[in-house]
Amino acid sequence: MELRRKPKGEKICRGAYNYYKRETLYAEEEFEIYKDRKELNMSMFAYLYARVPTGELLTTYVDYIISKDFMPQNLYIERTLGKSVIQENYAYDSKDNSLIYHYSGPKAQEQVTITTPSKFTLTTPTTSTSLTFLRTKKEDTVAKNYYTIIGSDNNWSYEGGPTSKIVVMERVGIGQETLTIEGKKLQSTPYKLFDGDDLSEDKESFQVPHLQVYLSKVVTIPYLIKSDDGTKIQIKYLNDFDGA
Repeated sequence: MELRRKPKGEKICRGAYNYYKRETLYAEEEFEIYKDRKELNMSMFAYLYARVPTGELLTTYVDYIISKDFMPQNLYIERTLGKSVIQENYAYDSKDNSLIYHYSGPKAQEQVTITTPSKFTLTTPTTSTSLTFLRTKKEDTVAKNYYTIIGSDNNWSYEGGPTSKIVVMERVGIGQETLTIEGKKLQSTPYKLFDGDDLSEDKESFQVPHLQVYLSKVVTIPYLIKSDDGTKIQIKYLNDFDGA
């Protein structure tokens, strides 16, 4: 796995995912996580590879730095398709709770600064980096937990600056669940993941569209995420080097 930036610290885990639509494999991800023992922050790196309908390979690279409290420090996202490249960068300033966002694409370069809440996380296009919000505050294990996430809808064209939304995580039961993936038994913590807007009408959880998430004990790495439409993201391998 080629890293664009030399991380500080030790590699604490690495892994990979397969992405399926029913039985069809449509994307693959590989990732590594490093921990700086002195500053206690973590560097998360991931590559996502997917074939588009034209047959071209879309490569997404993520370089995400989070603090010891799992707060975002810097997020760099790069997407490459043929000769087209887009880059997004988020830099957080904790002194005044501001987030500087820079977009660079084939037809535009834009920069905006927004004010953030004291606790938030950033949306990322890779599974290994997508659930860091779980460690930004103490979890209520018997109730719904609400988290603010910030991200952009920008892709090959610039649509505007980052916006925030609410996501909701709810534990399923009080214990762990044994998953069997490729013949291997894995102990996981099951959750339901909701879009906060879908819960605004105060419906019962089972009536609301949601993702099923099975979380490992390694940082905030899920073993499995699946939806009712047959889409699932499944761990291929996960190596934990220090019990993170």
